[in-house]
Amino acid sequence: IRDCVSCLVGSEMCIRDRGNLHAAQGETARAVAAYETAIKLNSAYIPGYVNLADLYRAQGDEAKAENVLRGAAAQIPESADIHHVLGLSLVRQQRTDEAVRELKRATTLNPQSARYLYVYAVALNSTGKADEAILVLQGAQTAHPNNRDILAALVAFHRDSGNEAEAQRYAQKLRAISP
Repeated sequence: IRDCVSCLVGSEMCIRDRGNLHAAQGETARAVAAYETAIKLNSAYIPGYVNLADLYRAQGDEAKAENVLRGAAAQIPESADIHHVLGLSLVRQQRTDEAVRELKRATTLNPQSARYLYVYAVALNSTGKADEAILVLQGAQTAHPNNRDILAALVAFHRDSGNEAEAQRYAQKLRAISP
């Protein structure tokens, strides 16, 4: 594609879209160049960082993906999205304590995100902090009463901790929204 007809030529979004096209066609070097150009045009352009990190992840280079995301976090420290994606990168690298910190930061920056709260709670639970995970999920469930992932996690975490009554209570809520 020489010209971008769906947006202004030279905009970071257009360049990122070109990067996505190059990545889909297996043209890694061109995709990297497009994402890096989008980031140079706008150092606060979150999709450019996320797409570049995802490309490195897909290539099996999680360390490079992490470097991109740490650079993004330095440029845009108040981005919940960046901290969330960085947390996921750290989970894949089995650096759970660091991952939990980044995932918590994402929930602090965007406490309305049901997904961020759920992922943070799952990470807490996987580090042996089931009680803390349940507290996070209970707060999330209050804010998002019909979220299936949150309810299912509450059922599982309560069941695993031996609290059958609470597991049943959340299972009933889950059945009510997903018969």
